[in-house]
Amino acid sequence: MKGKRIAGFALLLGIVMVGAFISGCIDQGTATKTVTKTVSSSSSETSTVETSTVSSTQVEWESTERELKTLVDDYDRSISDAGEKFVKTGFELQSEEILNWDGSSRELLEMAKEENDPESRALILNDLAMLRYHELTNMRTLAGIGALERSYWENATTGEPIEPFYSMRGTFFYVSGKGVEKLDRAGIVERMKTVRGYEMESIEIYHFGTGSWLRAIREGGRTVSHVVSIRTGTKNGFRMKAVNGTGSSLRLIDPETGKTVMKIAPDKEGVYFVPPVDTTLIGMADDEGFCYKKLPMDTHTLTTIPEGPDEPLVCPSPQVAPFIFDPTGDEPGPVPLEDAYLLPGKYRVTTLVMKADLKELAEQLVNLNMRVGDDVLAVETPTRAKKALDAFQDAITKSYPVKMTTPAEPCSCTVSPLLKDVFGRTFGGPFDEVPKPKVLNITLGNGPYIPVNWEKLENQSSTIVVYTITDSSGDTLIAIGDEGVKQGTKKPTPNRLAANYLDRVYLEVFTGRNAAGEEIRVIAFKVLNPDGTVGFRTTTITKNDVRVSIMESPVGEIQR
Repeated sequence: MKGKRIAGFALLLGIVMVGAFISGCIDQGTATKTVTKTVSSSSSETSTVETSTVSSTQVEWESTERELKTLVDDYDRSISDAGEKFVKTGFELQSEEILNWDGSSRELLEMAKEENDPESRALILNDLAMLRYHELTNMRTLAGIGALERSYWENATTGEPIEPFYSMRGTFFYVSGKGVEKLDRAGIVERMKTVRGYEMESIEIYHFGTGSWLRAIREGGRTVSHVVSIRTGTKNGFRMKAVNGTGSSLRLIDPETGKTVMKIAPDKEGVYFVPPVDTTLIGMADDEGFCYKKLPMDTHTLTTIPEGPDEPLVCPSPQVAPFIFDPTGDEPGPVPLEDAYLLPGKYRVTTLVMKADLKELAEQLVNLNMRVGDDVLAVETPTRAKKALDAFQDAITKSYPVKMTTPAEPCSCTVSPLLKDVFGRTFGGPFDEVPKPKVLNITLGNGPYIPVNWEKLENQSSTIVVYTITDSSGDTLIAIGDEGVKQGTKKPTPNRLAANYLDRVYLEVFTGRNAAGEEIRVIAFKVLNPDGTVGFRTTTITKNDVRVSIMESPVGEIQR
């Protein structure tokens, strides 16, 4: 039983993120050493060499154990250093996945301490070393991205050169009310002159490699709001409390007909009671000021009054119904965009889909297949987003196929001029080199500890989808589909995009304001090259005081 429990846990630790900015460049490969040892449990297969070296084999495992402990200590120190460097970028980090890595590292360490067999102990420590290595490289990646983006926006807003931040061979798209325009480096640099003279209000970055948010917010600055669509069962009814007693009615709408079947007013305490329903209904408030606090809450009450600064309000987006009420006993929880309902309206939708080629990943070549599309979508009645977007996406993403190919062999480059300058000004220089972990590929007769199959996990791929949905007033909803993240889990998730490029992929929203008080927002999806330059970018700029919201999918529930 113990062996099965450990094996199951080990398989959950399949976090494969090859680090960026190692030795001054973004590492493209696995860069690991492999040591293969075979130990048979069958006495009939015991060789003369093995019977005469039992004690020396034990000594060998103990030696390996000492090496791994030293390696883990080195990684721990380097992780602390990367964290200190990240602070210097001026960003704050919100990352459940990194917290999960820390927790799983502690569990592996305790598991190793309790293990008496030196061989099993070494295998556990090897997985611990691999996990710490991936956390280290990702922390360095986050610090590097923070330093690059801070430097970029300082140059862009002050009029300093930004050409060095873009690859000469990059592919860039600019999205406006006129559609999608493909640009070269000179073209994107010219577009970005729009932000000159604007002071940063906030920069918010979603990093797909770790499911992390990086946020830099000027004191008093305005940030992007985050929205969710909540599905809950109403078998026993459902209660929730309004913010500040707005008094607006909650409308329950039949998505099949678009008709309001019930209006619910709050009681004198500001509490709404949704009675049991016998069919799926969507809920929305008449008042745009109706806001609530993120789940999780208990199954019967969704209070909307925040209890502290870490519990911000969530205000519904004008594009997506905030509530879905089902005739079930299910607990409340957020849904991805595909399962949410688009509200009636005419929207301009930009879609970006990205996936790596699995075959080429196995051959150590990273081929990113991206498609960008843009068109108008009319919604007559509340419609499940998947139904509305599937055919739409197939139609609009065929005109702009993009491939971005980079080799995935271990990085041997020197520090690029861009990274040397940015890291020098931010950190005092590039990151130090760290020893690369070994992969102990062990064939065991019968457990008891089954190590993680790191090689297999390095060659998996998934799909990123980003929707930008803008209504007729200019209000924009960004919906992130990231199948690598499964919200709510306490273990690191193995379902990540391939390690060879995931660390370089992120979504960014810059908010700025000029001396006249005019606001500007720049929304960009970026993929970096190994030298830190932007190799792919799709961007749009919104002016005036339009609302920009982000809807992050609780991935793992997305059905494709």
